[in-house]
Amino acid sequence: MLFLFEDGLLLLFFPMIAWYLSISLWDAFMMGIYYKLSKFIMSLQSDLYSPFTTPANTLS
Repeated sequence: MLFLFEDGLLLLFFPMIAWYLSISLWDAFMMGIYYKLSKFIMSLQSDLYSPFTTPANTLS
């Protein structure tokens, strides 16, 4: 549910971001896509390779 809220905010503020940075709406859209993908990949990596998690069968 949080992703929908963040996506809505990004879409709402794309024109203002583009105007402030003096870039096209397409460039602002691509920046938003890059942001979302990089956030997803970093979250996935931290879930897969977290040094703080241990499999349950090795806790004995």
